[in-house]
Amino acid sequence: GQYKESKDQLFMACQENDKMAFLLYGLALKLGTGIMPNPAESLRYIKRACGINNKEDEQTIIFEKSDKLDPYELSLNHAIAVPDVPPEPLAPALYETGLFYLKGPSGHSNNCSSPVMSNVSAITPSSNSAHLSGKSPAFSASTGSLSASSTRSNNSMTESFDDFEVDELRALRYLELSASLGNTDSILLCGSIWCKEKPTVRPKDLVRAAAWFRIAESKGCRLTGSDWIYREKYMDKEKSTSIMKKRLSIT
Repeated sequence: GQYKESKDQLFMACQENDKMAFLLYGLALKLGTGIMPNPAESLRYIKRACGINNKEDEQTIIFEKSDKLDPYELSLNHAIAVPDVPPEPLAPALYETGLFYLKGPSGHSNNCSSPVMSNVSAITPSSNSAHLSGKSPAFSASTGSLSASSTRSNNSMTESFDDFEVDELRALRYLELSASLGNTDSILLCGSIWCKEKPTVRPKDLVRAAAWFRIAESKGCRLTGSDWIYREKYMDKEKSTSIMKKRLSIT
């Protein structure tokens, strides 16, 4: 009863274009709190919390901004460039959208969100990926298509959920923008993703990963086995193997 009443109040606030309501209602749809779970509508509402109502908005708000994002430069000026208090609802909405494109609806129905992670263990450049603590958001990218049927509401975006595919590079756009706004979960997840090689998508980029992990430490995260992120070769921007901007420019 209480959940349903809260859901109804959030839905009414959504009609007034309240971005925080968009995020909270989207999360209710994600988790099935007071309402039947609906990953398709969840994504649409959470994207509206990011200010995205159509593909043109995504191009302007996400693609163009992410093309200019450089974590190496942010790591040099983190005190000024990366907020200590992530702006709400934008930073968590970007994070949640990134998780959706990273994991797809099968992972989206799980409770992927986590509190700020203060303790991360065993990050090594030689491993396939950074090993995060049990509290960190799990992730697994797939190149396969995932689809689900959905009932479109009056607030649905023009994007058809049936055409949705897991897309790690698209996910990284959202996650890195969220990370640049100080969302600690996003910062750590971006560092972990770039530690892992995806031959058909992108190479691993330990310079980019190290930059995100240095930012994480500057925000109070305790990283175990992270001495490597301060080694000279991982602080040399010219040695970065990142081709993210090139690959994303054609997606």
